[in-house]
Amino acid sequence: MLNHPNSDTDFVPTPGYLVGGFSIYDREESLGEELNKFDPNVFSDLQQLTERYFCRTSTVRSWSVHHKVIFLEMLTNAFQDSNYDFARIIEDDHDECFYLPSGWKIDNVRLMFVRMYGILLVEWRDELTANNFVPTPVSTLE
Repeated sequence: MLNHPNSDTDFVPTPGYLVGGFSIYDREESLGEELNKFDPNVFSDLQQLTERYFCRTSTVRSWSVHHKVIFLEMLTNAFQDSNYDFARIIEDDHDECFYLPSGWKIDNVRLMFVRMYGILLVEWRDELTANNFVPTPVSTLE
């Protein structure tokens, strides 16, 4: 089993990892205002959000290619499960201290995650290719 970097904790990612950086819980006036400048339904905005608030975080930057492959395979499995509830991931959750920006109204949650998967494939392309990882094409997931 693969562990989180610098940890003894098993690496068992979920699709929720992609949106964790968008949580404005207790940061409405700072991060909330910044994120409300973006529309996650617009691809170019979603690309900037994914790169800035996921790919370039210290946590994700510490991942090895093996972590990235496991993450992408987990996403692929979620996309292939017709019963997977992507909308549940982005629901406000006081127990988990998770809230998206108040101005965000995501039109198609599943499509947002598929697009983020595609952004990751581009962002990590060189590393994945060098390690012979052949991802599931985005077009087959939409």
